[in-house]
Parts: sequence; structure tokens; C-alpha cells
Amino acid sequence: MKQKYKTLKYDDYGQEGLLAYELSLIETSNPYLICTLEYKEDDYRLMDNETYKIRDEVWFHKDTEQLKEVKRINTKIHLHNLTYIIYEVTNKQAYLNIWSMASHDLGIACYTVSGESDIYAIIGDLKSGEFFNDEDFDCSHSPWVYTQHYGGGSDEHHAVFYTNISQCFDYMQNKLIQNNMTCF
Repeated sequence: MKQKYKTLKYDDYGQEGLLAYELSLIETSNPYLICTLEYKEDDYRLMDNETYKIRDEVWFHKDTEQLKEVKRINTKIHLHNLTYIIYEVTNKQAYLNIWSMASHDLGIACYTVSGESDIYAIIGDLKSGEFFNDEDFDCSHSPWVYTQHYGGGSDEHHAVFYTNISQCFDYMQNKLIQNNMTCF
């Protein structure tokens, strides 16, 4: 049975993922970053804006090397082959760098979940092709989840925070107020 959850939607342009990271600091475990690759890994190379040539390196490798890879999961959802990669967040800046690409076509950050999550249950859901969505969100595997939802154009996104724990909701709501962040 799905548990009830509370939701906060807010703008966090330029600091994607930061409040979720700060919330994780009051827990006993590092959070997990769930990334999604929709293409082959080699296709995640950025263009150099000065030379207009494709760079040699995959943009996120430098950052993901500073995180602890927990699991890679290959799955298919609606005829799309996806690879989920779950990382334990062990480096704040690497984590924030990955989330900073949220608006980019080649962004990979998908969810940040509490370090106190049942990560094996989440892995099971990802393996079976189940994924989080707004219509039927299940917080039973994690005390809280942070993600981004996208609008119709480039750089149109907003943060969404789900929790089934009142203290986590209150913490995030207070942080939004303290930081004068638009919440809707």
C-alpha cells in the first residue's frame, strides 16, 4: 500500500540538489544519487564553446569518480533502453556538479534519496522497470526524495521534494523560507 507523502515544489536554479544535500547532513548515512543514462556513455561528451569540437572526455566522469558507485542497472521502459547508476554521495562538490547540469540535454541526475533508504528495494524497482512518477509516488523505500521536473523549454525546471516524515518536510520548508526561494 502506498504511503501518504508531503510534497514541496520550488525553484532552485543555480543550486540544484543543495538543500537535499544539506538535509542529508542531519542523517547518519550519506545520501544516494540516482542517475539515468539514456544514451551510450560515450555520447555524453560536450561541445567546446570556443572550438566547436566535441571534447574527448565524458562530462561527468571526473565527478562520478569522486562518488562511490553502488549499482548499475540496465532496464527497458517503454521501448527505451536505460541505465540507472546509483552512487553514494561521498563528495559534495562532485554531487552538486552533476546536479548543475539538470537543464542540459545531457544531464544525468535523476533523484537524490535519503541515505536511510531501503536501497535494495529501490534497486529492485529500477530493475523491474518501475520508476518514480508524480501520479503514483511511493515513499515507502525512502524517508525523502529530491528530483527535478521539466517544463516545455530549455532551462525550464523546478525542484520537487517528497517525504513521508513531518520533520523532513518542516526542515525543507524552513530552508526555503530562510533562502527566499520561490515555493509553489
